[in-house]
Amino acid sequence: MAQRARLLKRLGFAIFSSPVDQYEPFLPEIQERLSECLRIVMAPPVHVQVFLCWRVLLVRMSANNLTAFWPVIISELIQVLLQMEQDLVTACKQYIRGKRKGAKGERQDPWLTLYLAACKLVDLVLALPASNLPQFQLYQWAFVGEQTQRRRLIGSSTTVVPPDFEPYLVRMANILDQEGLPECKPLKASAGRPLLNVDSLSSLVDLKPFIVGLVHAYQRTATTVIPSRRHHSSSHSDSEDSMSNGEFVEHLIAKDFLELS
Repeated sequence: MAQRARLLKRLGFAIFSSPVDQYEPFLPEIQERLSECLRIVMAPPVHVQVFLCWRVLLVRMSANNLTAFWPVIISELIQVLLQMEQDLVTACKQYIRGKRKGAKGERQDPWLTLYLAACKLVDLVLALPASNLPQFQLYQWAFVGEQTQRRRLIGSSTTVVPPDFEPYLVRMANILDQEGLPECKPLKASAGRPLLNVDSLSSLVDLKPFIVGLVHAYQRTATTVIPSRRHHSSSHSDSEDSMSNGEFVEHLIAKDFLELS
């Protein structure tokens, strides 16, 4: 399993180091290798590298070349987020009881790393311009919801209509919105730039600033524009703040090649 994860990491780095669309002729074979890795059960280190490879493909392949990848990407993201939601409930209960680290029932580091990798992929696809990922726009509502809430007139008043489906990240934001959990300042979204800039987690509760910040950003009205900022969060260094959006995205991916096991 460890060897397969290393080989996947090498594949991702080779694609990341290449010009855009250089590996286009090999995409069917790449897709098959990634699908084979996903069929390995209980293998978080392997799946982490699959998520990293997908992030690389999103910035090194044209959108029309990735059409066949999206059903698998969305399906795997949903599976991981559903498991993450269950573990988040447990993590929050343990945090409130004062068991900050290593509590029984909370998944250990490989699973936390997998959840972080999944969140980084969601973060990237929401940060990249819609024109770069036209296929993902069909699925965005399932993760963060619509940017406008449905309303209806009841008598002389306007009432918000509850959604038939609650998006995955919205559900997790609601779980994190309970007494006993640490207060935090949600990360502020900036157009074209991912929010997550961390290398590891000690608990799923650590994702609260990211999840809440992302949900807040994408539940604004459609007329609200998320401005571009030089300073995005205290976790970004001065050198990162000076980067263009594209440079910042590639910087985050390059860091994961150095730091992910």
